[in-house]
Amino acid sequence: MLNGQKDGFRKPFHALAVDDNTLILLDIEYLLSTNGVSRVSPITDVADALKKIMEDRPDFALIEYIIGQQTTVHLAIALRKMNVPFSFVTALAEPFELPPMLKGSRVLSKPYSLDQFNSVVHDLLKLVVGQD
Repeated sequence: MLNGQKDGFRKPFHALAVDDNTLILLDIEYLLSTNGVSRVSPITDVADALKKIMEDRPDFALIEYIIGQQTTVHLAIALRKMNVPFSFVTALAEPFELPPMLKGSRVLSKPYSLDQFNSVVHDLLKLVVGQD
């Protein structure tokens, strides 16, 4: 099992988790805690997420691609401009087109396995540590 402390990540990490399904957010929050992430900000609305990152910059983020009727592209662009590593999380069956600034973004497909989730989180944590 991946654990931030055991993998040499000594920093108390703060993650942003954005999804419009509260049960999924609870699951993500739990899985992040088992990976050594000390603080998770679960958000269900894009506007609230944009406000949150301006007030309290996360170390990394997991964001659903579609919240309600809108995409989270503007949130992803804001995170990219702030150098906050992130991964889209989506249940979309079809590939989706990203703007050029977001090409190459990580995408975690739902449903995901524990190994897939842990792998994405581990990759994001490595990027965070590399930024320090």
